[in-house]
Amino acid sequence: MMRFFKGSRKYWLIGTAIVVIAGLFLVYKNGNGNGNVYELYTVKAQDLIHTVEVTGTLNPSATLDLSFQSGGEVNNIYFNVGDEVEKGQTIAELENADERANLSKARASLNEARANLNLKLADATNEDIAIAKASLDKAKVDKKKIEVDLQNAKSQLDNVEKSVEQDILSAEIALENAELDLEKAKTGTSNTSTLNDVSLQNTINSVYSSIGQLISNASITINDVDKFFGAVNYSSIVYDVTYVGPDSIYKETERLIETNHEILLSLTEDYVNLGTDLTTDNLDEKLPEFDDFADSLRTMINNGLIVIEDIRASSQFYKTELDSLKTNFRTSSGSLDRAIDTFDNASSNYKNAMAKKDTDASTSDLDVQSAELALNQAEQTLEQKKIEGDIRILDAENAIKTLEAQLEVQDALIESAQASYDKVLADPRSVDIAPFRAMVDQANALVMSAQASLDKTIIRAPVTGILSKKNVEIGEKVGGIAGNESFGADFQLIDDNDFYIEINIPETQVNKVERENEVSITFDSIDNEEFAGTLVSIDPSSTEIDGVIYYQADIKIVDEDERLKAGMTADLVLNAEPKVNVLVIPEIAVLTEDGEKWVRLPINGSTERNEKVPVRVGTRGNGGQIEVTSGLEEGQTILVPKV
Repeated sequence: MMRFFKGSRKYWLIGTAIVVIAGLFLVYKNGNGNGNVYELYTVKAQDLIHTVEVTGTLNPSATLDLSFQSGGEVNNIYFNVGDEVEKGQTIAELENADERANLSKARASLNEARANLNLKLADATNEDIAIAKASLDKAKVDKKKIEVDLQNAKSQLDNVEKSVEQDILSAEIALENAELDLEKAKTGTSNTSTLNDVSLQNTINSVYSSIGQLISNASITINDVDKFFGAVNYSSIVYDVTYVGPDSIYKETERLIETNHEILLSLTEDYVNLGTDLTTDNLDEKLPEFDDFADSLRTMINNGLIVIEDIRASSQFYKTELDSLKTNFRTSSGSLDRAIDTFDNASSNYKNAMAKKDTDASTSDLDVQSAELALNQAEQTLEQKKIEGDIRILDAENAIKTLEAQLEVQDALIESAQASYDKVLADPRSVDIAPFRAMVDQANALVMSAQASLDKTIIRAPVTGILSKKNVEIGEKVGGIAGNESFGADFQLIDDNDFYIEINIPETQVNKVERENEVSITFDSIDNEEFAGTLVSIDPSSTEIDGVIYYQADIKIVDEDERLKAGMTADLVLNAEPKVNVLVIPEIAVLTEDGEKWVRLPINGSTERNEKVPVRVGTRGNGGQIEVTSGLEEGQTILVPKV
């Protein structure tokens, strides 16, 4: 079975991890204390070296799978199956005009960087001095402008705070007034209700009193009209009279006398009962009956008056007696008519009082609701003013912080411009030349990168051998290493002369290495000797081992040695292409919280006060270093936990 980490290295890595974790724990534990647990580190650009360590087994060379490392259209194939290919010869290449153009452009940039370096090595001209002086003067003028803007921003903050305070005070006063209005509305509602209750009770008492008068007068009138009609009915015995009016009115009046007499008896009892429990509910229940009784009495009176006018006496004696009965009836009926009017007025007043109470209650409810709505609006306005005030103050404070940060940056720019001015006045120093040399190195790295991109479109023979398979044709589209998983390698080359080592690279490491990377090899059976090797192929298809994804790769042994035997266990260090001139910091400085990575920046150069800044990281390098792709700039100072 193939091994992936040598035993001694495995335990060394575990020990290192324990030390790092313990250090991080101490940093976290003491992070809020008064002790100094950080040290300052300046972010700088440098080459990042990263390696991949694996273990494999030595095998005799047989067949090498060769595939294009990038996708594209096959442009040329220089050998056929069966041809012998010398090491380094080009077997095939893709359409790579763009890659060749990029390489030419990178070489031109390199020539320009070299020219700038040579120019820097020469003495500064008067024009260079003037430009540096102008840059310094401009930086100072810009600082003055920022200082003026900062002073204005501070004044603006004072004005905003005063304005916010006044807005909140006005809103609080409006809220207090709304609370007073609500209290007044509630008090007015209570007073109106009390007055209406008193008025209503007075009308109830008036109605009850008018009912008593109505019953009393009705009893007298019914008795008088009954006597009169009784005298008429028995005229042959008592009086000698003659009725000349219509029978219908006479009979209707007789019926009303009888009916009202019966109603009077019933309502008299209701009147007595009503007096023991005189409420609006009881009164509302019986009042319609009294209304109807009053209307019936009025009809009875009117009919009775008509009837008595149509009765004639036969002699003066009878007429005198008859007139006496008529007078009594007219008198009692007049009293009853006035009692009915009094009842009608009292009943109308009661109904109006009930309606007014309902109307006033509804109006009072609306007043209270309106006052409550106004109070709610005043509360919302106050809260809104507080929120808006906080936002306005925060914006003003942020404007000050931004200008203060700009002022710090401008101070740095002035310092840099002053240094540049001093440099052009002085003779070139090695420290001044270093950036231009770095530009040359960076341009050279771009040339190497462009060359590497071009090389990915070309398949060269890593060893001398026989071309055994050709799986692509000119004009055919290929997808690069990943695109050939379904069809195998583009070419196969047989090499029977040398050994190779078969390894498995974890998926987390496979993108860090490329074909033709140099490999350092040691063998368990050969002490204290290191052999050179080359990464010649990476299988595009993956293999799962114990739940982990690996990619099989082949390492070619460069050195020939009789001591090498098939089946030997080898420890390998794959030296990936270095990342040139990238920002690098210690990996221990990078912390993770809720999926976000960040570092600590010192405040005013202090190791005890800091702020968090989010960053993005890239490739991990050797020695605990890691690439920063965004969030920091070269020259910035960060805090690194002491371990």
